[in-house]
Amino acid sequence: MGQARWQVIGEAEWSDAQDPASQRWTAGDRRVCTGPVVHGAIGLAGAAVGGGRHIEVAGDGTVLDYRPGTGWVVARLKELERHQPSVLVIDDKALAEEAEAAGLTVHRANVGDMVAGCQLLYDGICGPDVGGRDVAHIGQGVLTDAARGAVKRDVGGSWAWARRDVAVDTTTLAAVGAACSATPRLGCWPVADPAGRIRRSRPKEVPRWQCLSTPT
Repeated sequence: MGQARWQVIGEAEWSDAQDPASQRWTAGDRRVCTGPVVHGAIGLAGAAVGGGRHIEVAGDGTVLDYRPGTGWVVARLKELERHQPSVLVIDDKALAEEAEAAGLTVHRANVGDMVAGCQLLYDGICGPDVGGRDVAHIGQGVLTDAARGAVKRDVGGSWAWARRDVAVDTTTLAAVGAACSATPRLGCWPVADPAGRIRRSRPKEVPRWQCLSTPT
């Protein structure tokens, strides 16, 4: 019997959310989580160009930050500090302690954070409110594989991604979901260049000094 696919997030909705040109305006919020298959992942989320939210697995342009083990994670997080992320969320106690010992400020995720991250990501991609589907991804294979094979586990009266006894590692999906939970839905305003031409849209919460002009 073949492996069940697209049990939670629909394939069509995931495809609709794919935008290879999607970008974050800022470094965004990020999340580290470790999975039962002994992989670590660094997920990023932030306000997207043009509005909504952007998610991706971090990387250096060649290698994605989804690798066996967790010994590499803190050193990589120190490298990423130059982007001045707004939040660093870690769901593994030992890894959080290691990061704090290295001088990083950490929000230690609890069960509520895990649940919120799952549901906000789900609603942003395939929720019943079509107008609220504001999450875009860039089509990374490790994230699509996780979405394709993801299954739920019950958490009280809600749910989160199953992380044990599953055929597919969902570490990357959990990582971007939790980062997404720390990223508000943002509206946009038009930004004009010095000649008055409308150049693009920028999220309302970006500081004014970063814009060519301020909203009227």
